[in-house]
Amino acid sequence: MDTSSDSNRSDGDDDDDEDGRNRGSRKNSEKNKSAKEEEKPLTVSDLGRIQLTRTQLAKECMKPWFENYIKGAWVRYLIGQRDGAPVYRICEIKGLCPQIVLPYAVENEMVNQQLQLAFGNSLRFFNMDKVSNGPFTEREFNRLVLTCQAERVILPTQSQINDKRDNIKECENRRLTEADVSAIISRRRTLNPNAPNFQKRIAEGSRIRQELQTAAARNDKAEVARLKEELDAYNLRWGDSTAGSDSDISSKPGLKREGSGISLNGDSMLEEISRRNRELNHENARKLQIQEAERRKKAHLERLKQEAAKANSSSEPQRLSDVTLTKEDALTKNPDLASKDIGTQMAHSVELSLPDF
Repeated sequence: MDTSSDSNRSDGDDDDDEDGRNRGSRKNSEKNKSAKEEEKPLTVSDLGRIQLTRTQLAKECMKPWFENYIKGAWVRYLIGQRDGAPVYRICEIKGLCPQIVLPYAVENEMVNQQLQLAFGNSLRFFNMDKVSNGPFTEREFNRLVLTCQAERVILPTQSQINDKRDNIKECENRRLTEADVSAIISRRRTLNPNAPNFQKRIAEGSRIRQELQTAAARNDKAEVARLKEELDAYNLRWGDSTAGSDSDISSKPGLKREGSGISLNGDSMLEEISRRNRELNHENARKLQIQEAERRKKAHLERLKQEAAKANSSSEPQRLSDVTLTKEDALTKNPDLASKDIGTQMAHSVELSLPDF
């Protein structure tokens, strides 16, 4: 019997058993380490790893994967002022508003989308231009933690933060294809507020709203119903600054202002900021309408001048009897002109009739 081979096999079995125990020990150690990390209390620096700034949003907002990039990230959002100092809330980005809005500027980029932000249980749609470039503060983080504890909202775990951080880096480093670049260029053109087609869209929306107000004033129910359908179709196609204001989300409780500051439950401070954003969008639209009206007016006056010059060059010299007749008509309409000089009398004999704008 070969005792040496039996001894070698025994030694090999012992080595395999030891390797297996070592591997099991490493796996258990990794599991314990991962479990300890999950149990580690969340800090402001942990959440800051998945914060997006206004500059980042402006840089990435045109890319096809923008919604995937922002979903699950966190932002520092300006909700107002208290004692002359800005007040921010740390909010989670849940996604994008399903409806587009009137274009507005985020740094040097024009956008027509809003973020769906969550603070505790409160959900609202907000423009991106009030997102801060500054880091989260301890005070803002403590407010978030207290709110989430009171409303039983679970904050992200360490593994979720790591996954989202990897997702943010992957999106920022992803290369654009030629099709992506072409789509971005085309979209930027449609969002240019100086483009004629954009101004036409604004004018069309204004016309529908004005006609709707007129129909409502004369209690024309059939016309009101028709114009409401037309306005809904317009908003669905081009977007409207009041998008989301009538949704179920707007009825949820938010923030209220108290003597000591801002707290939960009651009238929403976030809703107030949203209202001001909508007013700003309406104001921008009104300015564009005024600019368009001025342009049309100038063009019309220039056309009248050209027509008058053409008529003067092609017509015969005016007879003295015609001048006398025009002057006499002016004196009949305004007897006080009798004491004026001949130049003043003739100036009052000229009447211009311009269409309303």
